[in-house]
This record gives sequence, structure tokens and C-alpha cells, in this order.
Amino acid sequence: MNEDLVNWRQAGRICVWRYVQAPRMYAAWHCTADKAGCDDMASLADLLSNDQSPAHRTISLIDPTTVGADRIFGTHDLRVEHPEKLRLQNCPDDESAATLSWADSGVTMTLGRPWLAELAQAMRDVASGNADFAAQFGATGSAAAPRISFWWWPTSAL
Repeated sequence: MNEDLVNWRQAGRICVWRYVQAPRMYAAWHCTADKAGCDDMASLADLLSNDQSPAHRTISLIDPTTVGADRIFGTHDLRVEHPEKLRLQNCPDDESAATLSWADSGVTMTLGRPWLAELAQAMRDVASGNADFAAQFGATGSAAAPRISFWWWPTSAL
């Protein structure tokens, strides 16, 4: 693991969640972060992408309901599930790797180099105010490929 990756530290707030029994348009995963959190995720994805050996870092996540992130697109009565941790890891031996699994209180997201670059760009887009979009990480049509909707950070939480 390279030294920059070893020294990486999280500074911002990041939310990852999904809705229980969500309508199709809100199915899958959702993500937002404040400016510092977007910078954290983008820089971590870049560092993992550039590392030639398998590596990971764990990100602390906050409850999206505490900042209103789960209601960024409007009021609803959907129940939210949210992990406490996100383990983001690279897969230098398989550039097509793209999985997201939930166990206990955390999710593990494993991405190959191109998907790490796409995640970094998505977080940069959110940081610049370009949000309300979804990205599929992995082969199109693959049931295992995680789909994540990216939202802007709630103005009430700034």
C-alpha cells in the first residue's frame, strides 16, 4: 500500500443508504456528501486506483435522516437502511470488478480501476453541485453491478 493511501484520513460527512421496499425509481443505493466528504471520497478512489496492490480503507458514514439527505427529492414515508461504514477497496487484478455487499453494520464496495475513476468523478460532480444522477458500476445489465444515485448535499445541512 502506498504511503499516501496509508496516510489518507476522512474529514467530511458522507451518507450512503437505501430505501426499504422502495419504488423502482428509488431502488438501489444512494449517496451524498458535504464538500469535504466529496473531496475525501474522490481522493480515496484516486489513491486506490493508482495502487498496484490490493488495498482498502474504511469510511465512516452518517445517518442520512439526520441531515435530510434521504428527503432531498421530496417528502415521503419510505423507511431508510443505512450502513455505518463503507469499506472501499480496489481490485488491481480485475479492472472489471464492481461489487457492493452489505454485512453487519457496513458495506464493502470493490471496484476495478475504471470504476474507481468513475466513482471519483461522481463525487467531484456532487461537490460542484452537479447531482441527481445515477451511475452503474460494472457491466451493464449485470445483476451484481451496483447502481448508485448521487444527490447534492442538503442546503439545510451546510
